[in-house]
Amino acid sequence: MMYTAFVYATYILGIVLLFCSAGSVLLYMGANRNGNWLTVAYRLAVVALASLIVTGGLRAFQWKLVPYTTAVDSLCLFTTLSLAVIMVQLAVFSSHRALLCFYLPALSLIGVLSLFTAYPALSVAPKELSSGLLIAHVGLVFLAFALFFLAGLNGVAYVFQAHRLKHRKTTGLFQRLPSLDALDKNLFQLIRAGYPTFVVTLIVGGFWVWYEGDKLSPTWWISPKVAMSVPMLLFYAFTFHARAIGWLRGPKLAYLVCYGTAALIGFYLVLTLLGAQDHNFYGAAG
Repeated sequence: MMYTAFVYATYILGIVLLFCSAGSVLLYMGANRNGNWLTVAYRLAVVALASLIVTGGLRAFQWKLVPYTTAVDSLCLFTTLSLAVIMVQLAVFSSHRALLCFYLPALSLIGVLSLFTAYPALSVAPKELSSGLLIAHVGLVFLAFALFFLAGLNGVAYVFQAHRLKHRKTTGLFQRLPSLDALDKNLFQLIRAGYPTFVVTLIVGGFWVWYEGDKLSPTWWISPKVAMSVPMLLFYAFTFHARAIGWLRGPKLAYLVCYGTAALIGFYLVLTLLGAQDHNFYGAAG
C-alpha cells in the first residue's frame, strides 16, 4: 500500500510540475514577457520529466513488468518521451527555448487528462507483454508518436511566427522564437527522426506477428490500429521525402504537418473513446 502511494505521489508530482511549467510559459506570454519565466518553465519541465521517469521505474520494479499497457502508463510514457525529446532539442539548440510556449501547454493538457485514469490504474499490474519484440515495438510506437506530436506543434509555431511577420508584429514572443528558417529546419529534423522510427516500428511489429502470429486473430491486418498505420506511413513518407528534395518547405510544410497531425490525433482519439483500436486484432489466445 505504501509503495503504491509513493507511485501515485511521484506521478501526481510530475503532472503538477508539468502544469506549473505550462503556467510559467503562459505568464511569459502575458503582458510583461519576462524571460525569467521561460527559465522557470524549463527547470520545472526537467524536474517533471525526472518524476515521470521515476514513476515508470517504480511501476516496473513493483510488478516486474514493463509498464506500457494501461491507459495511464501509455500517457505517462508518451509524456515522458515527449519531454525527453524536448530536452534533447533544447540541449542542442538552447536558443529554441521559446518553443516551450507551444510544447508545454499541450503536454500539460495531456497530463491533466491522464489524472482521470490514474486511479485505480496505478494500483494494478500492467498487462504482460509476451516478448522483447513486442516491448520494442510498443516503445518505438510511442517514441514515433511523440516526435510526430512535437513536429505538429513546431508547425503551429511556424504558422504563428509567419502570421506575426506578415502583420509586422515583431515584439514579444517573436523576439525569442527561432527564425522561420530555423523553425522549418527543426520541423524537418523532427520528421526525419520520427519517420524512420515509425518505419522501424512497423518492421519490428511485422517480425513479432511472424513470431507470435498464433496469438492474433486471422483478420488482425484489418484492425483499426493496423489500418491507421498505413495512412500515417504514407503521410510522413511524403512529407519527409518532399521536404528532403525541396518540393515542400516553409509554410506549405508547416500547414500540412499541422493539419495532418491534428487529423491523425483526432482519429486516434475517436478509436480510443470507442474502444475500437484492437477490434479484430487479438485472437482467442490473446
